[in-house]
Amino acid sequence: MSIKAATHILAETGVRYWEDAYVNDIEDTDGTLIPGRDGDVWRVKIELATGKIEGWPEGTAADIHYKVCDAGQYWLLDAEGRKVAYRDGYVPGSFLCHGYEGYGDYIIMTIGPDGQIADYTQPEIICAEWKAAHFSSQTPAGEKIRSDQGDAKGPVSATGSPPVDTGPTNPADAMLAARSPSRSA
Repeated sequence: MSIKAATHILAETGVRYWEDAYVNDIEDTDGTLIPGRDGDVWRVKIELATGKIEGWPEGTAADIHYKVCDAGQYWLLDAEGRKVAYRDGYVPGSFLCHGYEGYGDYIIMTIGPDGQIADYTQPEIICAEWKAAHFSSQTPAGEKIRSDQGDAKGPVSATGSPPVDTGPTNPADAMLAARSPSRSA
């Protein structure tokens, strides 16, 4: 299957500050109000053609400005929900930032009570920015990555650990990352 034939994106992100969201106009100070939270991970599946979040609870609106930096795994899925490509690390902004620029570090979106992302524009899939899920590749540590087509847990190495992130490879990303204001942990 061609990566360009993907119909959905599955985002699994480690959110630094859960309080950077409002759910039904209430600040989500501890991350207990936001749909899609699973432990320390925010997991959402978005239909690429429409910008609608699948499984979003009817009547729940959210304004999200999550700092993620390079703590995410992103999967392109086909119409049957199979993983066809992935990337990890920096946030794919055209997929997860609508109305604002996230500079690879943030997920920024407003979600209506019907699960529709406001100001949504269908992103262009640029194949060079994604790794095909059905091919093995090497992490910087030399571990082979296999695609776990049957679940939504992200890329897994032969040792069972996620791939190693080596940081930005694009000089512009590195420059933006260096200039981004950061909070102390």
